[in-house]
Amino acid sequence: MGGRAKLVMRRVLTDPPVVILLSTFNGVPFLDQQLQSIVDQSYDNLSLIIRDDGSTDRTLQILAEFERTAARPVRIIRGSNRGAMASFFALIAEAPSDHLIMLSDQDDIWCRDKVARAVAHVGAPDRPPRLYCSRLKIVDRDLHEVRQSPLWPRPPQFENALVENLATGCTIAFNSALRDRVLAGGLPTHAIMHDWWLYLVATAFGDAIYDPQPTIRYRIHGQNAVGLPVGRLDWFLAKIRRRLKERTLPKLQAQAAEFEAVFGDALTPENRAAIQLLRNAGGRFPDRIAFVRQTTVTRQFPSDTWALKLMQLLEM
Repeated sequence: MGGRAKLVMRRVLTDPPVVILLSTFNGVPFLDQQLQSIVDQSYDNLSLIIRDDGSTDRTLQILAEFERTAARPVRIIRGSNRGAMASFFALIAEAPSDHLIMLSDQDDIWCRDKVARAVAHVGAPDRPPRLYCSRLKIVDRDLHEVRQSPLWPRPPQFENALVENLATGCTIAFNSALRDRVLAGGLPTHAIMHDWWLYLVATAFGDAIYDPQPTIRYRIHGQNAVGLPVGRLDWFLAKIRRRLKERTLPKLQAQAAEFEAVFGDALTPENRAAIQLLRNAGGRFPDRIAFVRQTTVTRQFPSDTWALKLMQLLEM
């Protein structure tokens, strides 16, 4: 065995095993590039579990060829269409209990050290629940950089997680302790998205780490930038209108209520109090005013916090 092979073998045997969970659905245009960026990772001890969510294009053929030729261990699950959140929760249930877990979308490009950087932050698979996420380099369909995602000014915490998700799913890594805690609660019915639920669990029962270094080229390929308001006031008012139209506050309240119902007495008194603040925010007028005056349940930026508070005053 040559020197390079021996070095790789030593690293595989000593580095924590990592499993990457990828959900696909009609991913033909960009899937090959995403898969190649995973194969090209600098970290050696990793494998993939890919669940197809009922694709009707050539995605399954691409996956079959990848499974046959990939230089990484790959397992393909051919599933029925359940939607992204349910598909990812199904994948999490399939993840080995002694592995660090990472989530992947089907249309991005991973930086070569993405896995290694996540492992360095998360540590051993069996420590208390821990989640890692990172900043994004946002690119267009042709990989030209558009901007970077916000640089969050405050560290992750539960009170913020109730109303804002810092953990974009395709940047997430977490340990088996977090996986076990999530699976013990069962599949949520009111979670806004799987990554947000993971982030809530991490901040409630362990810790979450935000890495300001972008580790991924996050591809946008719809009409994402069309009609964005230019002025600061226009931007602020557009945000309020959008969240009222989408009825964001009731979704936040339903997610928080389910979180409390699932995890109950395991939550700290402080976390239960924060949930109650949010649940009461859309109720009686005195409760709405109390929510405006409180400084516990807030978003990362003051303008976003005031947008949230104005939204809950207007929400009927």
